Amino acid sequence: MANKNETALRFMRTNVSKATVELKLALSHVVRFSCALTMILVISGCASSPPAKQKQLRFSEEIVGTNGEELEWNFHSLLEYKNNDNDFSEALITTDSNGKQTLDFCNLSQSKKSTADNDGQIAQRGHGLQFPGYLVGIEKTQRSMLGLEEGPTSICSDEVLATIFKQSFLKIPILNSENQKSLCFMKRRLDDGSRMFLSHVAAFRPVAGAPIERIGGSLIYDAYGRNDLLCKVQQARGSNQAVPYEGGIFQTGYEDGLQALKKSLEKDLGAIPYTHLFIYVMGWNTGEAEAIENFNNLFGYMLDAAKKETAFRPLFIGITWPSAWSFGTGLWDDIWRVISFWNKKNDADELGMTWANYLLNDVIAGIKREHQSLRVVLVGHSFGARVASRTLYSCNLLPNPESCRQTVDLIIGLQSAFGRSRFGSTFAPTWQETLLIHPMHHEGIPYTDFSDFSQFPAQQAYLWSRYDSATSKTAMMGGIDAIERTWGKQEIFEHLPDEDFSNNDAPPTAKLIDDVRKLDPSKRMKKILLMDGSGFVRHDTPYHGGGAHSDIYNRETGQLTWELVRKFAP
Repeated sequence: MANKNETALRFMRTNVSKATVELKLALSHVVRFSCALTMILVISGCASSPPAKQKQLRFSEEIVGTNGEELEWNFHSLLEYKNNDNDFSEALITTDSNGKQTLDFCNLSQSKKSTADNDGQIAQRGHGLQFPGYLVGIEKTQRSMLGLEEGPTSICSDEVLATIFKQSFLKIPILNSENQKSLCFMKRRLDDGSRMFLSHVAAFRPVAGAPIERIGGSLIYDAYGRNDLLCKVQQARGSNQAVPYEGGIFQTGYEDGLQALKKSLEKDLGAIPYTHLFIYVMGWNTGEAEAIENFNNLFGYMLDAAKKETAFRPLFIGITWPSAWSFGTGLWDDIWRVISFWNKKNDADELGMTWANYLLNDVIAGIKREHQSLRVVLVGHSFGARVASRTLYSCNLLPNPESCRQTVDLIIGLQSAFGRSRFGSTFAPTWQETLLIHPMHHEGIPYTDFSDFSQFPAQQAYLWSRYDSATSKTAMMGGIDAIERTWGKQEIFEHLPDEDFSNNDAPPTAKLIDDVRKLDPSKRMKKILLMDGSGFVRHDTPYHGGGAHSDIYNRETGQLTWELVRKFAP
């Protein structure tokens, strides 16, 4: 009986213990739920907290016309991390009848300008380069914000061309029957309702005296921090007057922004014996933050490949540009991005004709005349390769073209998004040129100067892959469709590997690298190199379409880039 009682007692104690544990667990769930509910209520606004204050940058965006929250911010995201003065007086903020707030830039200090003279005063942290170099930020806004005159899109006359080209700091062309098609093509790129301007330039250098070795950034030009420029736009808009071109955002970017970059580059080259200057530009649908990540990957892998070359001292310049209409994830965003293809390929040409042209063929051309041993390498991916090639052949648009033809030593196009017809008007069927919705429409403006190799000694090398569906479907140089039509054109193109793999397995990466090593540098510039990278550009990549179009951020691409530099820009 006693044993039965003891057993019953143990049973009761066990059950009580289990009940106690279950009760504690239940209570803990209640507590957690209550905390979570409280947090939700606080977040939803039950707590009486004042609204967050706006940065000065938000007001600047409104003035410049780049205040779209889901888009434009992506092209100057670097500026979110600057050590900016946000201690302006609340009295300078006015609110209209619609509740819209405006900051009076005319009453802010007009002396706060970021130039090469006060380099380092505006510190930049957050995402940036992992090596010494520069970021050149190009953005886009309504041409009326820039003081640029409107150009009728349907007219291509000497008068219209003169105005548009002059305001773009380009040589005014004379229209005739021989150049009409080419010049009208260029004119259509420059009379768009929106135009590009230089937004910011940031320098990245080793931090002097830092106990831990690291790279720090500083803004040497920042249009959003130029209160004098913003005041002019604000005054004009407030009085319903045209925004002035003279001393406006476009002209100041050209005169002050590029001059600050030039001065800073000269300072760097005077202090450190840099051997090479690399200019990189990315392609379609790439925001500034992603472009910086891509720069670090591409250039970083190239540096890995060159690690044993102790005499190699490269300096980097990355160009970011407004390459997208949307960064959203909905169905409409996807449709919007597809439609933007035609506009963005035109924007890539505009960038190559204007800001990249000024940078390379004016600023860097002048620097290379002073540092003749400096080698200049131009690298672009997708539409970035379109920018790069258009930049090379835009030298003649500058007032003094003779001074810039010898600037570039090597141009590398990775999965290039431009048509083969740029090297000869007979390379593309006429129907592609005339069909408005075809990607090759208006591609038939050949780089005619290519026929005279002595003008442009730069070696051109373009990587392609049969697994790149983006450029294959659009008949661009990065895919197999365009490449198949270059066989038999030995007078212009040289294929690596030097055999047709189009119907076979992809050539191994080692063979391509070995073929580059065997090239005779004495025959440089004579042909355009078309390199089959199907051996390593073959996999899809997260969040990118086009098959293997973006499968370039790897050690193989870095190794290939380095071998091309060794061969053609030693």
